[in-house]
Amino acid sequence: MKKLLPVILSLIFFGLIGCKSTDPAWQAERDLERNEIEASELNKEELDKVTYLAKNLLGGKDRAKLKSRLLEEARNWDYTNQAIGFVGSSALTSNPFSTSGVKTAATLSMAMDAVDFIFDGSADDIAQAFFPETDEQGNVMTLEQADMFARKKANQAAIETYKEYGIDLKCIAFCDVDDERRFYRADITQSEVDALKLKYGYKYVPSTFQLIINITGLLEVKNADKLRQLALGFKPKFISGYNHFKFVPYADLYLDENGKEEVTEFEGNPKNLFYSAKRKMVGTQFGRDLLKSYSTKFAIVLGTDDIANKYVVYGGKYYRWIIQSSDNFLDYEILN
Repeated sequence: MKKLLPVILSLIFFGLIGCKSTDPAWQAERDLERNEIEASELNKEELDKVTYLAKNLLGGKDRAKLKSRLLEEARNWDYTNQAIGFVGSSALTSNPFSTSGVKTAATLSMAMDAVDFIFDGSADDIAQAFFPETDEQGNVMTLEQADMFARKKANQAAIETYKEYGIDLKCIAFCDVDDERRFYRADITQSEVDALKLKYGYKYVPSTFQLIINITGLLEVKNADKLRQLALGFKPKFISGYNHFKFVPYADLYLDENGKEEVTEFEGNPKNLFYSAKRKMVGTQFGRDLLKSYSTKFAIVLGTDDIANKYVVYGGKYYRWIIQSSDNFLDYEILN
């Protein structure tokens, strides 16, 4: 059974539990009938690859079954056209299962990587990023250099994502290059709200946005996971660990009479300050579009086990799932 207390405490810690929304447009957006494609009509290999990257939403037994099944099927997987963003010399040039033999490859893949998530049950939320060994100039990175590279990539990707919709993010807290956590805010006018609704068919567009990005350190991959390499299309050298990465888009900040963000400071520590927002962007069409766009900027898989909105996002696609399964985990691709 999953433990709810840590989840509740985490939400309180991040200042993200607000009052129940009374915005009719927000509720209408969440109740909107979605344009979905059933899994049976989608590419099975692509679904399997995304499922493997999001496997930490599955329980331990389902993860083991999934890996066992995919080890038999991966010899026929395509290793090309799966890489997202810059991967440099880490891009795969062949299918490791077809070249090293299924038995050998299976032995390599069954070895649990030291940085894989090891726990009972499944994760409630995942946001795992994958980075190659070299930077964009081809220089081999140390773990410390990879941390800086990842923060730069993650934050720049966020700025680019919102900019695609004419929204300029402004960092409001922890804005130094060394900061692991960063808070952004953006404001748009009513005419800009109306323009976004008209252009994209959104029912709900807020006038104030909040975004939290948190990268608390990467982990170095020690043992090669051939299935993960095939799913990504490149060899990741560094990945974010459990709960080490967050991309949290929210809307409608709580503001004081002067339009300033309401700040909560824990234990008098200025490093433990948080801003509260009223509503989640995830679950709305605009929120889904933000997640889809962000997931094309570099290799990252996002997902949640939230009972009201179970999803996985990877490579610009947003999938819905209902129950944990090693065979048919992702049920639909949501297009709107």
